[in-house]
Amino acid sequence: MKVLSAWLLALFCFCLPSMLMAEDLHGYVANQTEYAQKLDEYHQLEKNGSLNPDLYNNIGICYYHLNQNGHAILSFLKALNLDSSHHEAMQNLLYVQSQTSDASLYPKRSILVQKIFDFYNFLNLKRLAYLVLLTFLLLGLSLHLLWHRINYQEKGYQLLFILICTSLFIFASTLLITKFQRRNHNRKAVVISFSASGFLNINEQGSPRFRVSEGLIVEIEREMADWSYIRLPNGLGGWVEKANLGKVIP
Repeated sequence: MKVLSAWLLALFCFCLPSMLMAEDLHGYVANQTEYAQKLDEYHQLEKNGSLNPDLYNNIGICYYHLNQNGHAILSFLKALNLDSSHHEAMQNLLYVQSQTSDASLYPKRSILVQKIFDFYNFLNLKRLAYLVLLTFLLLGLSLHLLWHRINYQEKGYQLLFILICTSLFIFASTLLITKFQRRNHNRKAVVISFSASGFLNINEQGSPRFRVSEGLIVEIEREMADWSYIRLPNGLGGWVEKANLGKVIP
């Protein structure tokens, strides 16, 4: 009984910081000095190699209360890059993102498309790994039973089950490899300066092609010296200075 109580207490203590910080996003319970102190502590944990979605979610909440929405959104994206199914980070990201000046640049998704994205995010790397292992074991077991089965009249059902397991195995394996590659080569970035100007050419800057504000999520397509060519959510592209951007994968 004491061992069980100890495990429950440890689990509660592990979950408590994330739950408290998730509530802090919508309720001001500390002054900026305390959030700055917490932020320093979280950054120290990050430097020590303690990288997990809860840590980046808490970092993002501190940045939000310090009125640094660009860094807050970047931290939430880092949390989701590690765990695409992290509910708190996703909700915090959508909330802060809706308060940015360029929120109208994001395309609106239909209900069906949004459900597909939600399902894709739900299947994080851990769940996909379990699904690959499960379907592989079921496939191996089905092939073993098919090979040693004497009653040939019932093999049709087994072949159908093998086909389903094979399809699920291929689907899960492909999605696992794809998400793993996307996590390690994430090209997303966030505008962390108050504003940034985008130009069609680096050498011929002239009038900017566009101006974007802090907190906008962009995609980096290529880089050259101190410049990055980014793609905005509305499809417009241009060169901006690297100093204006914070990368999900530095």
